[in-house]
Amino acid sequence: MLSDKYKGWGIKELLEFQIFNRWGQLIYSSTDINEGWDGKFKGVVQNSDVYVYKVKVKTWKDEIKMEEGYINLIH
Repeated sequence: MLSDKYKGWGIKELLEFQIFNRWGQLIYSSTDINEGWDGKFKGVVQNSDVYVYKVKVKTWKDEIKMEEGYINLIH
């Protein structure tokens, strides 16, 4: 689920990957680059809606890169 801009080559470490609902509640968080959000929060499938993601990574050049954006969850 990471943006193609930050997924794969050049990433040394995923420092933070978070998803928030429309009320700003954190519903997913991970530092595992191989893990992705399954559309659930506390085991409950979330509604089709727009969610905010935030990602922070460290590159092999030890640069910190951050990105925020929106994702659409569609069932």
